[in-house]
Amino acid sequence: MSGTSTCRLAVRCCFCGGELDLDEAGRTTRCAHCDSVLRVVRSAATPRYTVRSRTQKREVKFHIDRHLKSQRRPLVSRWESLEELWIPYWRLTGILFRLDRPRPVFAPDTSPSTGAEDDDGNLEVTISPRELSLCAESRFPWALPSLGLRPQALTLAPLDADTDTGKSLLAPTVRLEEVHEQFRRSLEAVSSAYLGPRRDVTVRLVNTRAMLVYFPIWVARFTNAEGRHTLQFDPLAMRVAGETAGWREPPLPDSGVFTTPDGIRCRPHRCPQCGFDLPAWEYAVVFPCENCDRLWADTGDDLQPMPVQVPDGVGGEDHLFPFWRFTLPNPARQEHTELARLLDLLQLRHDSFLVPAFEISNPSRLLRLVERYNRRDVSLTWIEMRWPRRQPAVPAVRSAEQAAELVAPLLSAALARRGVSPDSPALVHPPALPRPGLVWLPY
Repeated sequence: MSGTSTCRLAVRCCFCGGELDLDEAGRTTRCAHCDSVLRVVRSAATPRYTVRSRTQKREVKFHIDRHLKSQRRPLVSRWESLEELWIPYWRLTGILFRLDRPRPVFAPDTSPSTGAEDDDGNLEVTISPRELSLCAESRFPWALPSLGLRPQALTLAPLDADTDTGKSLLAPTVRLEEVHEQFRRSLEAVSSAYLGPRRDVTVRLVNTRAMLVYFPIWVARFTNAEGRHTLQFDPLAMRVAGETAGWREPPLPDSGVFTTPDGIRCRPHRCPQCGFDLPAWEYAVVFPCENCDRLWADTGDDLQPMPVQVPDGVGGEDHLFPFWRFTLPNPARQEHTELARLLDLLQLRHDSFLVPAFEISNPSRLLRLVERYNRRDVSLTWIEMRWPRRQPAVPAVRSAEQAAELVAPLLSAALARRGVSPDSPALVHPPALPRPGLVWLPY
C-alpha cells in the first residue's frame, strides 16, 4: 500500500480456525476457508512476529557437510552443539519528505567567468516511501546485519505464547529510539551523498511504523580435522551465513519475551447497526454498510459511526475521493498566530485544511493535491447525507493519525517551493489540531 515491500502474515480465522494469508499492513480480509469477512485488530504495542521456518536439524547438518565438501575441506567429525536461535530485527517503514535546494556559492571578485550564485536548479521536493531493517541484538557479533530485501517474500506469524514457547528468542538490546535516529541519519547521509555538497538537504520522516521480526539462525559448533569451528546457517536461504574459528558462546535466550499479550487477532467485520457484512477492503479505515447506508470508522478496537459529508451540488455520477478535514486553530490566539501567518503566505484558508485519505500512486502528487484543494479562493459548503450506495467512491486508506503527521511537512514543502524558510517553530513543533472529520470530494 505504501510503496514499501510488505510481509505476509499467517493468522487464524476466528470462526473456523483456518489459516489466513494477509498483508502485514492490511486491516480486513476474507477467509478463504469459510468465506467470513474479518477485521484485523492490533494492539497499541509494537507488533512482534516470528519468521515461518520448518527446517529440521538433519537438513542443517546435511547442508553444512555439503558446504564443507564444496570447499574441499574435511567433513564434520564431531558435533558439539546445533541449536536454532531467533534473532530480533527492527523493521521501520515511513514516508520521506526531502527538500533539496542549491547552496549559494560566492565566487572571488577576480573571476568574472562565474556568477555570484550557483544555479544548479530550483528547489526539489521528494515524497517517497522508505524502509530500514537492522539487527536488534548487539551481543551477537556475527549475526546478519539486516533482513535485506527478504521482507518481500517473508511469511510472518504473530508472536504467540501458546505456539512459540519452544523457540529460543534473543532479547533486543538495541532500543527503538536508536533505530529511529539511525533511520533519519541514514536518509540524510544517502540524500547528501547522492545530491552532492553543493545542495542543502532537509529530511523529515513521517508515518513511521515499527515491528520486531525474530529471524531463525542455526548455530553449529563442531570439530573436524582442521579444529573447532562455530558456524551459522540461514534456513531460509539454505546457506552458510558466517563462520569463525573456535567455539563461540551465543547469548542466552530471553525468558520474558512472552510477558505481553498477543499483538494481532481477527474479529467479525459486521455493521454494528444491522449486522450486515461490511466490505473487505484490505487497507481501508472507513467502511460503508451496503444494507443500512451508514458509514463506520475503524478506531482500532471497534467501529464508530461517521457522518458522510460532501460538497453541495455533487452529482450522482461524480467519483468521490476521501479527504481528512482538519479544523485549523483560531488565528487570534497567541500560540496560533505563527501558523496563521504561514497560511497567509501560502494563500491558504484559515478555517480548514484538507489532506488526501486515499492512496496516491505517485507520492509527489500529494503536495499538488493539498495546494489545489486548500486555496483561499476555493469555497465549499458541506452537506450531510447517507452513504450514496450507487456512487463510485475510492476507499480511505490513510488514518486520521497518519494525516495529522502530514500537515506540518506538507506546509513546509509548500513554503520552501515559494522561497520561504520551512524552519518555522509552528512547523518544527506544530500546535495540536482537533481530530479531523472525513469529507468526500469529486476529483
